[in-house]
Amino acid sequence: MITINARNDCCNSFREVEIDMRFLERIDNLVPAWIDECKQWEYEYEKLKKSHEIKEMGVKTLIKQKMKQLGYEYNITPNNQSITLYIRLEKTRMFKLSLPYRSIEIINKRLDMIAETVKAVNNIDNAFRITNEQKFIRWERESQR
Repeated sequence: MITINARNDCCNSFREVEIDMRFLERIDNLVPAWIDECKQWEYEYEKLKKSHEIKEMGVKTLIKQKMKQLGYEYNITPNNQSITLYIRLEKTRMFKLSLPYRSIEIINKRLDMIAETVKAVNNIDNAFRITNEQKFIRWERESQR
């Protein structure tokens, strides 16, 4: 039996561990396989990362083309699953539009609705605001007689 001091970032229960020599030999034999497995996972991760970057660049290009066509001021903020598009409106308002990477069809559909929606909202008086529904509001309805 030998004693191995673990690194500082290991859990306290593993700081002083006695390991049988046969167990160390098994670990030594498995290390090359573990390294190969880690390299495969790293390669797969890099492929996924590159795929995500390509999707993001494609979506950003679509957005920029549409915004150039429409002439609106905008901001693009990428997230993990989607891109958030902010569009500046009149009367100190703005839109926040979520565009998912997974579906170019949904993105194109939402981008095509922008001009009509911006026009409609810009025509609404400044006294009106569109916000998210509040859960604490008790809604009432008058019955019709």
